[in-house]
Amino acid sequence: TVTFRGKIMKKSLLMAAMPLAMAAATQASAATITFDSLVGANGDPFASTTEAGYLVTAVTTHWLEAHGFGNPVPSIWNDSTSVGLIKVTGGLFSLGSVDFGCGIGAASSCTGTVEGMLGGISQFLASTALLTNNGTFSTFAPSVGGFAIDELRVTIDRADSNIDNIVLNAAVPEPASLALLGIGLAGLGMRRRQAVA
Repeated sequence: TVTFRGKIMKKSLLMAAMPLAMAAATQASAATITFDSLVGANGDPFASTTEAGYLVTAVTTHWLEAHGFGNPVPSIWNDSTSVGLIKVTGGLFSLGSVDFGCGIGAASSCTGTVEGMLGGISQFLASTALLTNNGTFSTFAPSVGGFAIDELRVTIDRADSNIDNIVLNAAVPEPASLALLGIGLAGLGMRRRQAVA
């Protein structure tokens, strides 16, 4: 009976480890925060929303829901003359891109900034000067976006400026982690063969 239970346990461990190995070997999955989960009216205060497993929180005040302007609508907009700051959290991830809109109407300029944090320590900081015309958005995809982070800070420095479509990639395990997982699976397989023999 003890041997029988041991075989079942080893087989169960092997079966449980296989999905983990398959999941670890897959490509990073991208998620886009589109703000489609916003349910208020145009101009309602924006405090936070959860979308695609990520939490977006307004750090500074004067963030509003924008149901009349977006890429496509809705988006969120900074209704303050000072810098508007939001943060995104939700496990380990990397930045793909962010869409910035610098206002509606004639040509407007603004600066969009992204900062990636890991354990409270800055991993990257990148800014872009943007010029948008007639209510269009510009996509900012910084080259530093591949860093694994657990918090993204996004700022825009102009009143009546918007943020939309924050593209994030789930973190991929490091090659060393995959190698350790493979060694563990191989060891389980060898133990199983020895138990059967």
